[in-house]
Amino acid sequence: MRRIMLLAAGASLAGLLAGSLAVPAATSASTASGSPPAWAGNPRLDGAAEVASKVIQGIGPTTSLPLGTSPGCPAETSTTGNVQVNCLAEDGTSPQNTQSETSVATSGQKVVVGYNDSLVCCFPALNLTAYSVSTDGGSSFTDEGTLPFRPDVQPIGDPAVATDGQGNFYFASLALGSAGLGTHSEIAFYEMPKGSTVFQLASVPVDVGSGQLFFADKDYLAVGRDAGGQLSRSPASPIMLTQSTDRVHWTTTTVSAAGACAQGSNPVPAGNTVYVSWEQSIPAGCTNANITAAGQMMANAAAGTGTVSRITTIAAVNGSGDKIVACNNAADLREVIETQPGHDVRNFEMPSTAIDPNGILYAAWNDRPAGVGGSDANATRVFLSFSRDGNKTWSTPQVISGALSPTTMSDRFQPWITADASGLHAMWYERVAGSSADVIQTDKEDLTLATAHSALKPGAETQISSATFPVVQTNPNQDPVISNCYMGDYNNIASNGTTRFVTWGDNRTRVTTTNGTENQPDVFLQSY
Repeated sequence: MRRIMLLAAGASLAGLLAGSLAVPAATSASTASGSPPAWAGNPRLDGAAEVASKVIQGIGPTTSLPLGTSPGCPAETSTTGNVQVNCLAEDGTSPQNTQSETSVATSGQKVVVGYNDSLVCCFPALNLTAYSVSTDGGSSFTDEGTLPFRPDVQPIGDPAVATDGQGNFYFASLALGSAGLGTHSEIAFYEMPKGSTVFQLASVPVDVGSGQLFFADKDYLAVGRDAGGQLSRSPASPIMLTQSTDRVHWTTTTVSAAGACAQGSNPVPAGNTVYVSWEQSIPAGCTNANITAAGQMMANAAAGTGTVSRITTIAAVNGSGDKIVACNNAADLREVIETQPGHDVRNFEMPSTAIDPNGILYAAWNDRPAGVGGSDANATRVFLSFSRDGNKTWSTPQVISGALSPTTMSDRFQPWITADASGLHAMWYERVAGSSADVIQTDKEDLTLATAHSALKPGAETQISSATFPVVQTNPNQDPVISNCYMGDYNNIASNGTTRFVTWGDNRTRVTTTNGTENQPDVFLQSY
């Protein structure tokens, strides 16, 4: 039997009432036409919620694509190396050309990549979730367009793709229950059966509630042998786990403390246990964005019931940004990697976790030893810790990214890891010097697995993107749909046991839009 596990993080709580799980009616925003929902004033709001807030107020571009869907097209062959995943022709000259926030899964020669796609936003319908499929081992892709749209299930981004190893693929996306002010925030679940290249809506595992009060953000999906999910609400943002054995009926339980201020989780299934990780701010950081101290956490939850038997602090983190800047409004303060003014990449210390065939757990994240800011010697780097005893104890964190540059703020950020029998495999962005401003490249690294008697050993950090690329204008964002300070948010790496597949948001392609000439965010892949 397969068990599906779904996690979603970063939901927003209206009224900014720390520790509350509901807002008194008196604190709700006006429901008059054009009014923002109550949660729109939350300074912790993330990308999907920002877009949804504008749509609810009737603000946003109009697309000629019907019902928020696009037909897709074959992805062009890259002339600069690596494999292009999304179809450039579909974007045309639209400034709504952001494809980002990748998730990848593979089974045999089939590779499925999910990503956000701003092209079809926002009227007559909202849809920000797209996917591409390869049937030749990742050598080429067909952009299949957007997920199926329904008026009561409108997918709005943050993709999570998984496979059961038997040729079936699954997709989770944030969704809206309608286009109105009182819309419910949902997580939608899709299936692609073996032999198919198309996702179909299977169920709605989680209805967070009225959009006037709550908004979910960043779902994550995993499939176990016998699969789960998380929801967080800010400032008080407990981590939730949702599980199903039939992909239709779901049960949800709270994993973290009810008053936790948490975000950025992913589930790791292992037999009768689901290991759930997240980043949890210290209490003062829940309401003060200038306080970035937090802890990397992991819980042991029972498969099926979700009963938590242990919560462990993996490590403390200090903050991963070059600086803290205002993004979508004066109160929306974010840690960012900034390559030049207005070219900001919001970044936090989201953990990526994996388990190897021997049952050893691994966690990787980005952080700065001395916290936000500082000299080149304090650049953001990638840390890793492991647990041999099922989340009871963790090794002292070690830096696995390469040496820092003495002349450039050589940040390494947005890491992801996967494990297979050959070792632990990691990817991340690296900031390197460019001709006029710093640019970004995507790196990978292969490490040995830890054993009962020896620690893991890092390998060589090597560039996997065949080209470097700039951070695009993000603050304000050149794409009228995308939130300010947004680039990538997270990337992915997956293994089919013998081959690794790395996907990332990449801005190398220069295009001319109706707003002028700019670098376009796309999705690229490299297997090895």
